[in-house]
Amino acid sequence: MDKTAKKLKQKRRAVRQAIKNAEEERILKNFDEIAKKHGIKKFNRKKALQSYKIVENEVTTEGVVNLVVVGAWYLRIKCKWGQKRVCQYIEGVIRYIGVVYNRERDIDKLAEELKDECDFDYEKLMNDFDPLKIKTSTAEQDHIKMVTCAMKNNAPIILYTFYSMLKWKKKRITELGQAIKDVLMGMQDGKLKEVKDVVRKECGMTFYYDGRIEYLDRRN
Repeated sequence: MDKTAKKLKQKRRAVRQAIKNAEEERILKNFDEIAKKHGIKKFNRKKALQSYKIVENEVTTEGVVNLVVVGAWYLRIKCKWGQKRVCQYIEGVIRYIGVVYNRERDIDKLAEELKDECDFDYEKLMNDFDPLKIKTSTAEQDHIKMVTCAMKNNAPIILYTFYSMLKWKKKRITELGQAIKDVLMGMQDGKLKEVKDVVRKECGMTFYYDGRIEYLDRRN
């Protein structure tokens, strides 16, 4: 890695850390307000934050699994891929998930490469969609909202897999990006269930939130 690339990576890492620190402060402030509202004068802020992070990690895992399913669904409905080829795609995307979460590359870098090499601007595509602004009234809706945020944040992994592994160019990547956005925007209305039903019925595959895949039968 040359010096310029190393400096850029360090800069992105510093920005992510600053955002993370600000987010933790925001979360702790919310905890303080909730505690005050319920008459709680003292609580373990460190443990409260740790509990939040456990939930956050679980939601991130669920979001990434959902994105893998959306990719499989898209390959089925648009490219008519069968189970065998969809499995090859899954193997590819798992590699990129590992690359990101082992800190070899970050999601921002993947999005940046898509913009530079494929002329696809993920940030611009999602600019008018903010899951945090979705109004909710139930715990289930709150959970879906959190998962939607995780999916939006991690979608460049899926997009980059299609670009790198399948050699898709701007037109097809843009269409895939729009399809992912459409699913995200329809999460509260059950769009993901429709996606999973297609993958289950037409590819014979069921995905679980922990990453396990059940093959209902073996197909080509």
